[in-house]
Amino acid sequence: MSKNIQKTEGIVTKHIPIGEADRIVTLISPSIGKIRAVARGSRKPKSKMGGHLIPITRVKISVANTKTIDQITEVETIESFRKIKEDLYLLSKASYMTELAENFVQEHSESKQIFNLLLQCITLLQIAPDIEILVKFFEIKLMSQTGFKPEMIICSECGTKLVPGSYKFSFESGGLLCNQCAGKIHSFTEKLSTNSIKLIRFIQNENFEKIAKLNSTKNLLEEIERVISGYIRSILDKELKTKPFLDLIAKQTKNSITSKNTL
Repeated sequence: MSKNIQKTEGIVTKHIPIGEADRIVTLISPSIGKIRAVARGSRKPKSKMGGHLIPITRVKISVANTKTIDQITEVETIESFRKIKEDLYLLSKASYMTELAENFVQEHSESKQIFNLLLQCITLLQIAPDIEILVKFFEIKLMSQTGFKPEMIICSECGTKLVPGSYKFSFESGGLLCNQCAGKIHSFTEKLSTNSIKLIRFIQNENFEKIAKLNSTKNLLEEIERVISGYIRSILDKELKTKPFLDLIAKQTKNSITSKNTL
């Protein structure tokens, strides 16, 4: 029986062992979207594929379409992102971004925008001066690309144009609330200061080169983190599996760096 072979590139997001020597590998590709395929024999010590199918790796692959599960027939590494894999803090952020992107990509669906955004941000992780602002950039741009752009100009309930100030953000309606609507909605909201609103708007409209030049305070980023995390959780109706653990790793790593710098 002939098999339809598709060739594409992708970023490996995860792999799961099955049987004695195989793995089911998940990738995000620009042309096919989410790919779930089996890599036969990839867990064997002498496998030619195993070393290429590590999460956070950019690869070229050939995928054979079958009636059951697709099968990876060839794979070649384009970029291993070695610096990220050698740094637990960077790896935690890259793992979070790939898991988040995977939740917004459909199988057998063109996903060039999301793929390019993910590739850009994973690449920037290796050189960005402010990792936290990079992660916010990724989250906010991803929301915009997938139809969930946070509404930061008008009230997300009644459509009233908002004057500069601090407002509540509604996770359910996906945007800011005017004071009148905020008085009627008391659940699933989080307050955003004027500066946080300005920063989110700036991220929505600018490229990372400009955003990287900003000097954002820790408190400002933490405020935005609470809102964006709550909004993402509301959209997906779940907590990302890796996020609590990855946040803990990131916090411990940053604390360790701080302690060393004070010695």
